[in-house]
Amino acid sequence: FVSADPIGYAGGLNLYQYAPNAVEWIDPLGLWKGQPRNSNGTFSTGKDPNRVCPCELDLLDKKVHGNHRNSEAPTTLYGRFDAEGNFQKWGITQSPSNRYSVKELDGGRLEAYRIGPRAEILDRERRLVERFPGPLNNEPWAGSKRK
Repeated sequence: FVSADPIGYAGGLNLYQYAPNAVEWIDPLGLWKGQPRNSNGTFSTGKDPNRVCPCELDLLDKKVHGNHRNSEAPTTLYGRFDAEGNFQKWGITQSPSNRYSVKELDGGRLEAYRIGPRAEILDRERRLVERFPGPLNNEPWAGSKRK
C-alpha cells in the first residue's frame, strides 16, 4: 500500500511511502474499498464477506483470453490456398474448421502445418510472414525479411 503519513510521524519530505511490511500490513486508513458495507457496519446485501483483496490474488491463477499470447489453448498454424491451389496467406487459429466460411474460401482450402502453444505458433507464423508472405498477408512486417 502507498499512503500519506497521516500525522507526519515518520518525518522527512516524502509523505508517501511503501508500507513497512507488505505481507502483514493492514489498511489503517481504510483505502481498500473491498467488501462494501452498510452504514451500520454490516456487509451489503448480496455481497460476499469472504471476498479476497485483489492485491492478494495470484496473477498466475488468472485465465487469459484465448487470443492472448500466453493462452494455453492449442493453436494451429495454417496456410490458405485459393481454388487453383495458389498460396494466399499464413495464419493461426484455434479452430481451423471454423476459421473461414465456405463462401470466404470460395473453393479454396486451409492446410494445417503445426499445432502447439500459442506463443510458439505466433513466433513461427511471424517468421514465415516476414520471409514468405502470401498476397493476403497484410501485416506491416509481411516480406520485411524476404531474401
